[in-house]
Amino acid sequence: MANTHIQKVLKQAQQLLAKKQYLAAADLYEQIYLQEPTFEMERQWVQALHLAHHNQKILTVLKNSWPQYLNKPADTKLLLEGLIAKHDFIAAYQVLLQINWHNPPQKVKFRQLINTRQLAFARTNVKYQHELQNQVLSVLTLSLDEQVDLIAQLHQLSLQEFLRMSKLLLTNPYLHPLIKAGVTEDFVKLKISTKVEINFYGKISHFEPQRYPLIADLNAVKNMQTLLTNYQHLSEDNRQAISGELNLYAAMLYPYTDDIILEPQLWVDLTLQHFGFEKTVQTLEKDAKAGKVDMWLSKLGELLSLFN
Repeated sequence: MANTHIQKVLKQAQQLLAKKQYLAAADLYEQIYLQEPTFEMERQWVQALHLAHHNQKILTVLKNSWPQYLNKPADTKLLLEGLIAKHDFIAAYQVLLQINWHNPPQKVKFRQLINTRQLAFARTNVKYQHELQNQVLSVLTLSLDEQVDLIAQLHQLSLQEFLRMSKLLLTNPYLHPLIKAGVTEDFVKLKISTKVEINFYGKISHFEPQRYPLIADLNAVKNMQTLLTNYQHLSEDNRQAISGELNLYAAMLYPYTDDIILEPQLWVDLTLQHFGFEKTVQTLEKDAKAGKVDMWLSKLGELLSLFN
């Protein structure tokens, strides 16, 4: 660390830590991080927040750096404390299934920590949790925004209750597929090894979550995004818009996306055509594959319009 000023502030932060003035130390670590955004500085900032009992701010700091906290038990604990402070117990369980370190006794302790905190939360929020369960049973009376909020709030339940409530949502034939995709991906993150029933566009099927990739890791998603880079005539804004649209299509077909998007080039071409960026690329009446993709795009487009 060559910057003399940063070294001076770092020393002050360390002195404050020694005096147990944790919040003041966290403020200084934040100043350092803004000038030198390294993982080590971020970690010290998060550690100071934890010691100051400001765990609710941890997730705001971590943002997209979660994977870096999966390599050591001490770092994982900081991530877990942030999630538990937000009462996101399901995400905390999911973190334990993503860790890159091997220490079974420590993992058991972390699981006990999550269980204990969730039980304490449940005991002091009995009425609230009953309300969540009632909302699941009458989910279609809620607006789409309220349904999205409900899915997030279910993360406050115990693992057993979360799975029970979520299974009701997966079998609901009228739940929006984008919302259902979020529930489905939660099962995948939890690596559920038993077969789970899902109503997929009116048809009952069963899938084994642990066998499926996350939405971002789907072959169809990777292939379509790669193919999209070949369209050099698109402006960056338009490319980003189409990219987002393709990701939404993939999500709404989850978990069977890779079974449906078998020709990613055709999906990209027809999506561009739907948005007026390409001339007709297929004669739909003569090309059965193109016609099927076009029907999917029309259906998915209609469903997405419900969010607008």
